Order: sequence, then C-alpha cells, then structure tokens
Amino acid sequence: MGLYLAIFKNEEEINGLEVGTYEYFGIFRDCIYEFIENSSNWGDICPTIMNHSDCDGKWESKECVEMMFELKKVKKTFQKQAPNKKVIDQKKELIDLYQIKILNLYDCFIDVDGENLIDRLIELCKDAIDNDLDIIFQ
Repeated sequence: MGLYLAIFKNEEEINGLEVGTYEYFGIFRDCIYEFIENSSNWGDICPTIMNHSDCDGKWESKECVEMMFELKKVKKTFQKQAPNKKVIDQKKELIDLYQIKILNLYDCFIDVDGENLIDRLIELCKDAIDNDLDIIFQ
C-alpha cells in the first residue's frame, strides 16, 4: 500500500502525487531530520512536513504556504548532500527505468512516475494554495 496525496475540487481531482510506500515517505522524513533538524527536536524546523501523520488527514491550504518554505529548505539542503543508498534501493527499478542520474540526495527522491518528489510536493502545495484547497492523504 502506498501514499497518495491529492487535491480535489467538487469531487474532481485537480492534482495528485503517488509518493510510493509509507516506508519511503518515512525515509524522506528521516533524511529531513538527519540533515536539517539533527540538532533539534523532531519537527522543530520543518513542523508541517514532520509532525503530520503519514497516513491520514490533510494539509490545509494555509499549511501549504509554510510547507513550501520547508520544502525549499529541504531541496537546497539535499542538493548539497551525497546520494543515499537506502533511498536509492527503494526506487532502484524506477531510477533504472527512467535513467535518472543521481548526483545528490535531492535526486534520490522520486515519485512513482520518476519525477522529483520534492519538486512535485512543491507543485502540489502551489496548486492547493492557488485553489484554496487541502491536500488530502489517501
């Protein structure tokens, strides 16, 4: 079972993102903790991403504004970190299929379509903000 994030307007999906397994999303957050929050408590620096349940609920559109700032910080930080074998192993087949060049930790995180996970999350936040809609966890 995987994590799917979506924005709906009147029962119609505006945008959706299939993250992958819950374990993969957990590894994403573990890396945020290790490289961004390592000297603080879980969720002190990126509370919108880190403190939300990974399997239920929603991010309200107003939370997406803060999450975009957090994701931009994550992107900048991950681009300076070495690739992570554990992350690569989670998506090895997709990385090979889409011939993705992994140069840093940022490149390691992809969605099920081979697109960068962080960029797709930023895009999803923008759509939620622009339409004043929530991102729903499914």
